[in-house]
Amino acid sequence: MKVEVTRYGSRNWAVWIDGQLLAVTVYRKGAMAVKTTLNDLTCQSHVTTLEDAPNPVTRAANAPAGLATRKAG
Repeated sequence: MKVEVTRYGSRNWAVWIDGQLLAVTVYRKGAMAVKTTLNDLTCQSHVTTLEDAPNPVTRAANAPAGLATRKAG
């Protein structure tokens, strides 16, 4: 992923991801903050993989009491 900051018009700054416009800011410092944040997020490996429950009637332990569940069968 390539993140770039360029001038946008005469007074604004643009943040581009792989050639597509993501954001326009008034100040260069704001555009650089967006770029830094995006680069930091892509460097972290915090991706979570969700898997199907082995039992279709299983619900999350922290699910609200009134949450409807599917019946097996």
